[in-house]
Amino acid sequence: MQAHKIRGRTEDLAWNPPQLTFKIERHGGTVNGSTRAEMQHWCVDVAAHTAEIVSTGRRQLRAMAKRVNVKGPAAEIAEAILKGQESASLKRYPDGRVKVLISALIPHGDDFKQTVAGRRKRFRAALEALIQPQGWSEVSTNTYSDSQNSFPK
Repeated sequence: MQAHKIRGRTEDLAWNPPQLTFKIERHGGTVNGSTRAEMQHWCVDVAAHTAEIVSTGRRQLRAMAKRVNVKGPAAEIAEAILKGQESASLKRYPDGRVKVLISALIPHGDDFKQTVAGRRKRFRAALEALIQPQGWSEVSTNTYSDSQNSFPK
């Protein structure tokens, strides 16, 4: 850690000779979209000329994204796929393949990158669990095909 990062950012500063202890909030994860900062608890031993992190934790900086249950939308899309129904969230190809327009179901926002990626992954898993027993499988990302090729070419 660079020395300039300590000034004005430390908390619970305590001097118990020869040790100086403090907490500092680190924001590395927020650069990647996290809503939490890492809290590091440091101990600097002036006599031994050592500095070490003795523990870490997390602090919530911004509200988390609202929870989303993907099972409902997955069931609706599975039904549309299996019954050959039209949906604004599906694109059907002449050869029978069906592409799920995932951004229509789980839009990508400015924040919560990992949350959106996780939701999409859980949606795909829930959808596949519903359509695989009926002979459908993923042939490319978000694109599925019926092994019986039940749709006209």
